[in-house]
Amino acid sequence: MSNQYPIWKYLLIACVLLIGFVYASPNLYMPDPAIQVSGESSSLKMDERVLKKIKSALSKQNIVIIGEEIQDGKSILIRFNNDDDQLKAQGVLNDALGDAYITALNRASNTPDWLKSIGAGPLKLGLDLSGGVHFLLEVDVEEAVNKNLESCVSKIKTELKDKKNSGLFKLKQKKNKRKIK
Repeated sequence: MSNQYPIWKYLLIACVLLIGFVYASPNLYMPDPAIQVSGESSSLKMDERVLKKIKSALSKQNIVIIGEEIQDGKSILIRFNNDDDQLKAQGVLNDALGDAYITALNRASNTPDWLKSIGAGPLKLGLDLSGGVHFLLEVDVEEAVNKNLESCVSKIKTELKDKKNSGLFKLKQKKNKRKIK
């Protein structure tokens, strides 16, 4: 009394597992740390001239590039060996390129072309699984202090009006007037 299934069911399970493994395999190729450089405005074209400038600035600082790619003339993707080089390179590129260009930290996929051609790609991790988001918050301290002072003045005025309407303030004023006269 053994549970014997037809061979086609075993083959179907084997095919499903094989296809599942093939489509999950891009997750085995870890992405490279990268920087994506694009223009501040869409009129700035990313070309060989900008790429040469980027390579020159990075080579002066002894930062190793493992790959570069111009993406549709709209951005340039520079790949690095590790995260430390990536962070150092961002500072170097911000100084070298100026405000006309935006440098963004990125991860460049290493999925082989044959897997991409069948539509397989790595699983996109959400912000909670990929390290979160880092915001840079700049505060105008002078403006914050002024708003705080305005708020305090408004509260004091409101309290004085409430005391005047409740009669407490009027009594104190009348006593002060009698003493002065």
